[in-house]
Amino acid sequence: MDNNFGSLGDLFPDTAVKCRIRGCKNLVHISGEKTLRNIAEGVTTRADRMCPECSKKFQELEDRQMPCSNPKCDGTWTWNRFMQLEAIAAGHPDKAPLGYCAKCKEEMSTREGIQVPCRNRNCKNTWTWTPRMQLESTDGKPPYRLCDECFAVYKDLQEKTVPCRIKNCQGTVSWSKNQLLELWRSGKSLEKLPPRMCDKCAAELATLQPKEIPCKIKGCQNTWTYSPFEQLEAIRAAKEGEEPAVPSRMCRECYEFYNTAIDSVQPCRNHNCHNTWVWTKSMQLSAKIKGQKKPAPRMCDSCFQRLKALQDMEMPCMEKGCTGTWTYKPEEQLRDQLAGRQPAARHCRECKEFLEHQPVATLRCEKCGKAFEWSIQEQLQYKLKNFDKPSLCADCVSADIAAIKVAEPVTRPERPRLAVKIPAGGKWSEAQETACRPEGMTAEVLDQMQNAGLRIVCLGDEMTQGDFKAGTSWPQMLESSLKQRFAEVDGGVCLLNAGMTDSTTKLSTLRFGRDVLPFEPHLLVFSACYADTKLRYYGRFSEDNLASALDVLQADFEEFLAAVGKMSSCRLLCWLPNPIYPQNNPDDTVDAREKASVDALRVRFYDDWQRRLRTICRQQDVAMLDARSLFDSCGEYGVQRLLTNGLLPNANGAQSIARWMENEIVKNELLKI
Repeated sequence: MDNNFGSLGDLFPDTAVKCRIRGCKNLVHISGEKTLRNIAEGVTTRADRMCPECSKKFQELEDRQMPCSNPKCDGTWTWNRFMQLEAIAAGHPDKAPLGYCAKCKEEMSTREGIQVPCRNRNCKNTWTWTPRMQLESTDGKPPYRLCDECFAVYKDLQEKTVPCRIKNCQGTVSWSKNQLLELWRSGKSLEKLPPRMCDKCAAELATLQPKEIPCKIKGCQNTWTYSPFEQLEAIRAAKEGEEPAVPSRMCRECYEFYNTAIDSVQPCRNHNCHNTWVWTKSMQLSAKIKGQKKPAPRMCDSCFQRLKALQDMEMPCMEKGCTGTWTYKPEEQLRDQLAGRQPAARHCRECKEFLEHQPVATLRCEKCGKAFEWSIQEQLQYKLKNFDKPSLCADCVSADIAAIKVAEPVTRPERPRLAVKIPAGGKWSEAQETACRPEGMTAEVLDQMQNAGLRIVCLGDEMTQGDFKAGTSWPQMLESSLKQRFAEVDGGVCLLNAGMTDSTTKLSTLRFGRDVLPFEPHLLVFSACYADTKLRYYGRFSEDNLASALDVLQADFEEFLAAVGKMSSCRLLCWLPNPIYPQNNPDDTVDAREKASVDALRVRFYDDWQRRLRTICRQQDVAMLDARSLFDSCGEYGVQRLLTNGLLPNANGAQSIARWMENEIVKNELLKI
């Protein structure tokens, strides 16, 4: 059969394919007829021949014998023309590829690849030590290299520079790619590298030695170890030219005790106080160092604050006729307050020294001539002009007494019982503030007032009323003290707290017929100074009408004095209350903080009215307790600790007022039948 495809070959265009030599970029042209023949024979269009240039070079080349690539072998292998032609096309005509002689090839065929651990110590993968690599090894040991995974990561890593781990050091630390690879393989983040020291710090650290430093706890003889690392940080923190500061720390024993100790609640050292204080871990550690197993007695915080608010008080000497005083210390005052008792009677310093140093005197009886002793106490009473100097001995005195005829006992007439009758209505009903009875006018108090031998009425505003329900008002504390002082009085003492919130002097006069007259008091204690100025202040008076407002209050007070003057058997004691700090009271309705001058004007009005009251009482010979001056003597800080919200007296403040009130009553003999 004639293979004539001329007519069909014309249907296929000429084509061009790459030269078969790897690396050659030339093209080989194939005619349409050749293409058709290749298709008929099932041959692809892949280049199956060289380009003319490669073909020419191929004809010029010859096979070459090359040394075996195994450095331990002296054999050769054939570098044929085709391989040389590919090397020329690749651009390195004189660089032969790896090649092995027949003997080495045979030896490699008898070996197998060996799995070798990755050189990264944190990696558990392996890499293959191939037969070729084994053949080329000079020592028969696998090289130190990475597995494929680690190598892939290693190629993408970049060295990093981070600050030195030592505080205040300006040096840096470099992390190599190998170090970063080990860190990555250990599972740690490469974003936040572990702290390391720079070379300078590492070198200096090597020169430092641990030091033993005394424990910071006073009295402890142990030490703690100041490590080189801590010393180095202190050196870096110190300024140039200055010695690094040594930290203050506990020794290990103290530190372990402190961490295991537990705060302990202890009772207050004052026997009548039921509060507690905390024996802290620090206190326990100090006690342990001193060898103490139990805490030293201590006051609770409440007692401590009360003690700070107290001051020395001068109390009258217990001896009749003595004008000296003894100092009532704050500690003693606090103990007596907690026990609910009055201070025990004591001698002044002069009387005490007299009793301690004065010897017993020997006198001779003027009647029988017998010598007898004159006691120190009798000498003191003679010095105070309470007793005459004795002239007879005890026997002669007894004989004289026996000769005296005993008088018949005098029968004391029964004391009449007061009939308290509270009027059903009166002027007090005209004002809403006074329509109701005072909180302290209970049925129990009314009954006690009827039977009492000495009756007291305390009339006034909230400064008098106090916290009646809590039992912390000064009238209640004053009554308790006076009952003990006048215990011998038939019927005892009863006090009516007729204080009412916002009861001005005008309103006190208005309710005089209901809250004072029915009780026929032996003593009336009065003050409405706070309410007078507070209610006037609600009217927002100004600097211009301050004087006229004081004149109105003076007229109200003189009207009140006239009402008191109608009771012939009643003594009057006016008192001036504590300073006020309305700006400290968040509930005060007249506290205009947007105008600080408003508060200042209110306080000035309060102070001016107190000064005018002092003048009126002196001019009209009215007994007065200047509690304001006694409060001021405590200083501003001390005063405010005695007040509630800067206005009303607290329990400590009320106790002080009651004490001062009792001293004034006793000193001026204001309470007697």
